[in-house]
Amino acid sequence: MGKGLNPADAHRREQKRREKKKNQKQRNLSREVRTYIDDPNKCRAEINRLEAQGRTKRLATHEAARLSHLKDTLKAIERLPPKRKPAAAAAAPPPPATKKADPLAPGAAPLYTQSGFAETAAAAQNRQVVHAIPEAPEAPAP
Repeated sequence: MGKGLNPADAHRREQKRREKKKNQKQRNLSREVRTYIDDPNKCRAEINRLEAQGRTKRLATHEAARLSHLKDTLKAIERLPPKRKPAAAAAAPPPPATKKADPLAPGAAPLYTQSGFAETAAAAQNRQVVHAIPEAPEAPAP
């Protein structure tokens, strides 16, 4: 039995080949964008090169599409927040430690019981937990 006998297998192989090609394009595009995020001047230089080429002669269709894509990419990169440098992050003082509020402090917000009613912290401290002990049922009279 050869490879070409089953049309379903042939279709599946073709779909897999197309998917690989599509994923490869996406990986290349994301790799390019990461490069431009790290150094936006590369993107600007490429835009300037294509614009200069467009002034001397008419750009090919794929070059015009690339130019518009680069301009869109540069706009998106400029909207991103600036990237922190590792040295600057190491030199910055650590953030101040925050103190957690004691829920049982006198001025604290009310606590909620299981039944959903609010009670103050002082009441929660003074509350005594009483467990009800079930009484034995009375024996019936003979």
